[in-house]
Amino acid sequence: MQTMGSVQTALGKYEEARLLLENVLQTRERMLGPDDVLLAETLTSLGELSRDRGELDAADQYLTRARTIREAKLSPVSAELGTTLSILATLRYRQERLADADTLYQRVLAIDAVARDPLDPRTLRDLRGLAAV
Repeated sequence: MQTMGSVQTALGKYEEARLLLENVLQTRERMLGPDDVLLAETLTSLGELSRDRGELDAADQYLTRARTIREAKLSPVSAELGTTLSILATLRYRQERLADADTLYQRVLAIDAVARDPLDPRTLRDLRGLAAV
């Protein structure tokens, strides 16, 4: 259902995506506990969806929780952590918290240097994000 939520998001069916992702979150939390790394995947998806819909407070809650889980459970240079931090950086930019966005983009680019190819589109996106700050 995580994938279905991503597909619904890509199709612009945001409310359907939200319902699917919230269902996945509840199921994973019930089955795996509140701090399992799989929850962070769903929280990151919900955070990105909320950010893109302009629901910045909800996005902040989802992404902050995903960050906490991924920082506790994954390598400090994992691509998954980098993804969450990148989305959080764009949120901070939209919230006009530019110092926070800058710090996050710097950290994401350090992760990208280890976890991704320099020409990976995500690395280039992060460079553009930092330049915008």
